Amino acid sequence: MRIPLLMLLAAVLAGCQSYMERMEMADDQSCRKIIADRNDHAPDAYTQCRANFQQYRQQAAVRSISIDTTPAGPPHHWSLD
Repeated sequence: MRIPLLMLLAAVLAGCQSYMERMEMADDQSCRKIIADRNDHAPDAYTQCRANFQQYRQQAAVRSISIDTTPAGPPHHWSLD
């Protein structure tokens, strides 16, 4: 029983890793394009761009978690009289 469970877990984690790798590659390409389009020669432009993308993803994750954890039910302004 443990072996199939471990194999399933490994497959799921491998999928997550490839997703993260794809996101990293997309961020890299986006930052390189943004910097080239702006003709930005600041030494930390690429690093700042990547940090911004990471912060945007973290904010989106927090928003999705806060949306998912809101209690279900009618809005508080509805009367149940």
